[in-house]
Amino acid sequence: MSANIYWQRINPDQTCLTSWAPSTFMEAMQRAGMSIPGTLHKGHWERLNAMAGVFNDKDHNPFQELADVLHDLPEGGEIRVWAEY
Repeated sequence: MSANIYWQRINPDQTCLTSWAPSTFMEAMQRAGMSIPGTLHKGHWERLNAMAGVFNDKDHNPFQELADVLHDLPEGGEIRVWAEY
C-alpha cells in the first residue's frame, strides 16, 4: 500500500509532499533520526539538504522540498510531518 507524505507549518494548512516511494522516504528519514510522524525545525535543515544532494530524482526530490520549507521558516518555527494511507 502506498502512502502520501504531508508536511504542515504548525497551525496553517497542510501540503502533500511529492514522493514516488513513500515507504523508502520514511525509512530514510527514520535512519537519519527524523521519524514520521514527527516535528522538524531549522536544526534539521543541514541534514535534509545533504540527503537531497544525493537523491537520484532531481525533478521530484522530497528531501529538497522539506529542506526548502525549513530554510524559509522563521527562527523557532516548526513543521509537522506525517503519512496518510
